[in-house]
Amino acid sequence: MPPISVTQAIAYISSLLNEDPVLSDVCVSGEVSRSTQSASGHTYFSLKDQNAAMDCVMFRGGVGDDHLVVGSSVLAFGRFSIYAQRGSLQLIADVVQPAGVGDLQEKLEELKKSLESEGLFEVSRKRQLPIYPMKIGVVTSEEGSVWHDIKQTVLHRYPNVELVLSPTTVQGSTASSSIARAIGRLDVRSDIDVIILARGGGSPEDLWSFNEESVARAIFASGHPVITGIGHETDWTISDMVADFRASTPTAAAVAAVPDITEISVRIQSYQGLLIRLANSLVNDAHKDFDYVRTRLESALPSFEQMKLRIDELANQLGRSMRVDLNFSTEKVKMLTDKLFSLGPAQTMSRGYSIVQNSNDGVLVRELDDVEPGNNITITVSDGTLEATVVDKYAN
Repeated sequence: MPPISVTQAIAYISSLLNEDPVLSDVCVSGEVSRSTQSASGHTYFSLKDQNAAMDCVMFRGGVGDDHLVVGSSVLAFGRFSIYAQRGSLQLIADVVQPAGVGDLQEKLEELKKSLESEGLFEVSRKRQLPIYPMKIGVVTSEEGSVWHDIKQTVLHRYPNVELVLSPTTVQGSTASSSIARAIGRLDVRSDIDVIILARGGGSPEDLWSFNEESVARAIFASGHPVITGIGHETDWTISDMVADFRASTPTAAAVAAVPDITEISVRIQSYQGLLIRLANSLVNDAHKDFDYVRTRLESALPSFEQMKLRIDELANQLGRSMRVDLNFSTEKVKMLTDKLFSLGPAQTMSRGYSIVQNSNDGVLVRELDDVEPGNNITITVSDGTLEATVVDKYAN
């Protein structure tokens, strides 16, 4: 068989689709997972169920494009065709009718209510993120750009931190269990300060693993604070609701995990300047207080010359007082001396009295019993001494 071109192949497949009685006029049921409208008025959307997804388009003028709300279950009537530029199969929908809430969305809402009733979304249980983490665990795919972006952002903002990757698949039927195990591997480590759970953008189906109960419970059970950065700003998953902090993107999660060392440096310099100004202000205030006290003391205390004059005056007063006291004391001593002299033995004997002593021991003879006949006595008079012997003694 001779080769055919890509264009020929696409044209052949398109003819088969157009001629097929089922595929050329079909009704497909599914849940709307993506819906965007172009400037030309065409609506591009996706339908999915639990196992598959497909691209669809409703050209301007189609009926029911207002039912193409993400999460809604619809019936799309139309035909299959090949989009030649990409070689992809798509459903061209002419009419769309609502078929109630999609099964996946319904299950998601039921899971939300169940987890909320258990307190997994409770704001009061959410933990504060560490201000200066030393080691950060990261749960994401090691093959995508997310891991690279997180490393670059974290190490640029805060080079002192260490990153530990716990790799996982982030899409597919086994992703949820893989994510839960990756969180568990970090959770058993005592040196981890915070965990980042991240995935890049994608369709709701691509992010569905982060809506699974096993992932939610792994986040809830973690002993470390968990930051989520899943998809884009408009993407909300159950993991975001359970996490301690939800960031809009993986890069935003990296920013939330660490401080900016440049901002820290600027803040430190600001604090240093503030401390210097405060210290200078305190020193200036102390100088002012010292000058004020010194001025008050100088005004309250007399001058040195005044103090010297006062001391001289007091010294003169003291000298005069001491001279008066000395003169008085001298006169009093003289008077007492004269009195004592007048009462002395010599003055007494000059008035006719004598002193009698036992010649043997010099004891004064004051009465008759102090001597016996035959005792030698010494008699002292005003101008000399007499030696005598007691012959007899007579009482008055």
